[in-house]
Amino acid sequence: MKKIMAKLRRWSKREDILAVPDDHLDEWLTTIGLMSAIQMGEVACVVCGERIEKSNLQIVTRQEGKLMVICSNPQCMYQFLALKEGESK
Repeated sequence: MKKIMAKLRRWSKREDILAVPDDHLDEWLTTIGLMSAIQMGEVACVVCGERIEKSNLQIVTRQEGKLMVICSNPQCMYQFLALKEGESK
């Protein structure tokens, strides 16, 4: 498991991570500094503002050096992905 987390840390600095398995999610969230903030209720969806918990966490991305979190609401995912697609054109 330590090898996987080391690779995730290294890759997260230079390229997108497409998925993190459920059994590594806690450690990855801790590594990027989100776990304690989620547990304390300090993280909200950037689209709708809903408080993020592990049960509704869907997307974590970095934009201009800032972590952005999107909840599992299909409308939020759609709006965020449509925005990202528009930026890449």
